[in-house]
Amino acid sequence: NSAFDLCGGDYTVTVTDALGCNTTATVTIACLPGDGAVKLEMPLNAGANALHLSIYPNPFNALTTMSFQSSLDANATLEVTDVTGVRIAVIYQGEVKSGKDYAFSFNSSELAAGVYLCRLITDKGTTVQHIVKIQ
Repeated sequence: NSAFDLCGGDYTVTVTDALGCNTTATVTIACLPGDGAVKLEMPLNAGANALHLSIYPNPFNALTTMSFQSSLDANATLEVTDVTGVRIAVIYQGEVKSGKDYAFSFNSSELAAGVYLCRLITDKGTTVQHIVKIQ
């Protein structure tokens, strides 16, 4: 399918970069009359909806720090899942304030070495980062 096959409306788009990090935004697609052209609009504040998630150290042994900042007030969940999406731990769940820094230690001593996902989910969007536990 191409953009020409889409009906006009709002769509949620998730983009994954080369490192496997995701970001999600809502875009509006409008079909322009006459020439069949498609117009793609991102909300003016899309850049302002940014979720900044950092994990350090990564790779890590038993302990790592997960920190984030949201550019908008929102409800948020910070969680760790395995690569199939099964929830391993909820690190934080609650309200976050715009511009405030949040940091949490994650003790993975009970987990096997491997790749996991750290997901920051808000009602404004979601971001995901791979984390690697080593022995």
